[in-house]
Amino acid sequence: MSTEETQQSARILLIDSHPITLLGLNALLEASSDYEVVDKLSSASGITEILKQKRPDLVLMDLHLPKTNGINLIREINAATENSAKIVILTSALSQAETCDLIRTGVKGIILKEMATALIMQCLRRVQSGGEWIERNSMKHAFEQMLRRESEHQSIS
Repeated sequence: MSTEETQQSARILLIDSHPITLLGLNALLEASSDYEVVDKLSSASGITEILKQKRPDLVLMDLHLPKTNGINLIREINAATENSAKIVILTSALSQAETCDLIRTGVKGIILKEMATALIMQCLRRVQSGGEWIERNSMKHAFEQMLRRESEHQSIS
């Protein structure tokens, strides 16, 4: 038996306010023997208790949940799991500031919802194996904004 065959499936918690997104992600992940979806949440309500009960290896979440500051939620997840759950952000759009904040909070993966489902699976595999995945368009946008700001700041000085 190879290492892959004996490896347990990763326990994953899904958080997204859109029911169709949760349904689609659940179907995608359940079709793979690599993942066990331990819960699906449409809000951050009661997240600390759920994290302690379900003990996910991965949290796949949208940054933009209603009535929730996504960055603070990430900090709450990190505290509740003692940084043991690897967080992957799956969202429709990110600002430069959000991208930088996500990197600072220790998020292991950032991917946009417009990407192919195969890339979501690649991202999760890389993060689960200890790597990181940051979607290229998010980083390109963040760095372009940062360079533009620095250029504007230098011309003012």
